[in-house]
Amino acid sequence: MEPENPIKEILKQVVLNVFEQMYFMFPREIGMEDALKHTGDETYIANVVLKNGGLEVMIAGSGALCLKMAGNMFGEAKALSQQEMEDVVREAANIITGNLINECSFPGVVSPDIPVARKGIDLDICNDDRDLNVFFDVENHYLSVHVRGLASSGLALPGGKFMCKGE
Repeated sequence: MEPENPIKEILKQVVLNVFEQMYFMFPREIGMEDALKHTGDETYIANVVLKNGGLEVMIAGSGALCLKMAGNMFGEAKALSQQEMEDVVREAANIITGNLINECSFPGVVSPDIPVARKGIDLDICNDDRDLNVFFDVENHYLSVHVRGLASSGLALPGGKFMCKGE
């Protein structure tokens, strides 16, 4: 049986693989209602625009998650500056986006632009019904991943579908 939304399934698998392989962490998908319970938490957000694609991938994670990601990646927990926290979420967004591009057979040449990161936007601002939104609990910390621009992207096939490897 074909998944209802192949790009969503690919995105979820990419996130699971990146977190397991890079951070030794195991995200669990949750609903938006559960994710929004974290509104008000310190949040770090990174955006990566796809060149020639009209899409943007955005990840948002709690500050506590970013600290844990850095500690797991580097083998030691330590205090991080805001710049270092932004670097952690920026790198995660870059790797997730690169893997997503690799797993989808987008028409033409599509490549990620340089990721941009920032602090301080609540999770509820990241959620737009027109976007593809996936929410995770990662060891009691939140992570959300959003793909913006699906409806208007020139990468979509008729009916808003994308070609994915193996189709």
